[in-house]
Amino acid sequence: MKMEGIHIGENKNEGQTLKQRPKRMTMIIVLIIVAVLAIVLYLRMNDTLEKSKVDGVSDEVYEQLVHFYFYTTTFMEILLDSHERDEKIDPSWIEEHELYEQAEAYAKSNDVRAQEVFPNPLFIEYFRNPDAYNKTEQEYIEKMYEFIETFQRVNVDEHEVLKKELKNELNIKDSYSPFDEIK
Repeated sequence: MKMEGIHIGENKNEGQTLKQRPKRMTMIIVLIIVAVLAIVLYLRMNDTLEKSKVDGVSDEVYEQLVHFYFYTTTFMEILLDSHERDEKIDPSWIEEHELYEQAEAYAKSNDVRAQEVFPNPLFIEYFRNPDAYNKTEQEYIEKMYEFIETFQRVNVDEHEVLKKELKNELNIKDSYSPFDEIK
């Protein structure tokens, strides 16, 4: 009889343990889901244009480089497209762009034309005082300047090579483009 009592007691403990396992598993699953969501949200919040993706390049310079990257690629696409259709380029989109207001404000206070500053004053500031930028920033600014020159010379082959290099080296995503509405 003693054996039966112990046996019954063991069954009660086993029953309680079996009931607690699903609760524990549910809690563990919920915690895992919350942790995964937190990680995803954190990564999405940190993956913005305003945060530099390159060691040695400040957030401000990174953003300016990205602006010039998309400005150049957008303008090259417009140029090539209008050339195919034998049309003149309509540059009115520049003056209508939200970055143009900032370019105008900078131009007024620095005695330059807004078109020279659009989409931002990176190159004006750089050529005035290159020592204000560290070595890594200088290298990327110079490379971006080469990229812009490929557009000015309409050197499509070299433009495409530098476009891919800059996009990879600067970790630029298409979602960073401030010129999406132009295309």
